[in-house]
Amino acid sequence: MPEKIDSNRAAFTLFELLLVLVLTALIYGLAINRLQMKAKSESVTLDNLKSHMLPFADHIHTLSLICTDECSKCLLYRGETKIKDMQINPFHSSKPRNVYTIDFENRLQKMEALHIDVADADKPICFRYDIFPNDSSSELAVFMEGEYIYLPAFGSEVKHFVSPETLRECLNDIQKKALP
Repeated sequence: MPEKIDSNRAAFTLFELLLVLVLTALIYGLAINRLQMKAKSESVTLDNLKSHMLPFADHIHTLSLICTDECSKCLLYRGETKIKDMQINPFHSSKPRNVYTIDFENRLQKMEALHIDVADADKPICFRYDIFPNDSSSELAVFMEGEYIYLPAFGSEVKHFVSPETLRECLNDIQKKALP
């Protein structure tokens, strides 16, 4: 004789299944939104450029960020080898107007127009930032959005200045502290 199905048996109704599905979609949507916001807040800028590049350093080769096409495309190189699928661009919102190296007398020297062979095309470089095997880096000043952004060669944080004179004063102070 066939068993009788108990109508009081615990089972999910269609409403309960739909409710679980809606709640799951809501939680998933919130999590994705939060991850996207976090990714936007962690975008690469000149202020955090070195910390974004350091995980790719091998302490044997120079790590170079080279930007071409008026700084719209930046590629990361370890020595002469391009790091595949690794693109960092600190110039999302605006492009640098001028990039300067800093000489031993704390004078700003406009970075010369360099060229690089990228995909069999000779392209002008608008920005180059190197991290060397000893974790020091290029010492640069970038004029952008009405301010001078100083990227130090050694460990200290990136600083912002309103004029080249205030930048030079700061560099002179740093040099005085470093000399005995």
